[in-house]
Amino acid sequence: MAGFNNKFLCVLHGIVKLMKDSELRLLLSQLSPHFLFNTLNNIYGISLTQHQRVPALLLKLSELLRWVKLKVRTKSTAGLIELFSW
Repeated sequence: MAGFNNKFLCVLHGIVKLMKDSELRLLLSQLSPHFLFNTLNNIYGISLTQHQRVPALLLKLSELLRWVKLKVRTKSTAGLIELFSW
């Protein structure tokens, strides 16, 4: 009976992990276009009055998109705190 319980728990753990990975990918796929649209509009607005800030903002956006792409490709949520540290 204990062996069955251990197998059941392992299968259940695997299912939960798959669900979390799927939810993360779904959230990122839904969030990305909206986030990118808003971010680019904000950078445009800043470019009208504070054009000197635009290069740094574009570099930060590029870093963020690169980080998200890497995390989605590796299916990892590790480092989420590092994303918001800047």
